[in-house]
Amino acid sequence: MYLKKRELKRLVSNIQDLESKTNCELRIHIDKRLNTSNSLYEAKRVFKKYKMYETKERNGILLYIAIRINQIAIFEDIGLSKILSEDFLRQSIDKVMPKFKAGKYCNAIEEIIEIIAPKVIQAYPKTSENQNELSNEISFT
Repeated sequence: MYLKKRELKRLVSNIQDLESKTNCELRIHIDKRLNTSNSLYEAKRVFKKYKMYETKERNGILLYIAIRINQIAIFEDIGLSKILSEDFLRQSIDKVMPKFKAGKYCNAIEEIIEIIAPKVIQAYPKTSENQNELSNEISFT
């Protein structure tokens, strides 16, 4: 296993912490089998599979982790596409890749969450109407 149980719990805690400050919905998906280089395509597929587009404000974000090929893809819904530009997301991924490639998967994922959090919180601050619309559990293939 690439991530220990305690690290998975830490990541779920990171999701819960972020979602306590914003109306956005974050999901982490870890793919242990992907062996092609099209992780963004797979991220879009997983986004649709889990119906992440069904949030009230269309502000779901998926961190797709392709462990076998050392790739990270971030796919965001329409509500976040202007806030999280393609360049910003690419730079965020590039920043954490040294940790990721060194096998420090949990640290790399946590750092990406820390990088995107301020933009997401500013764009979609938590409101009293905030509901947890999507599961906070990490999904796997």
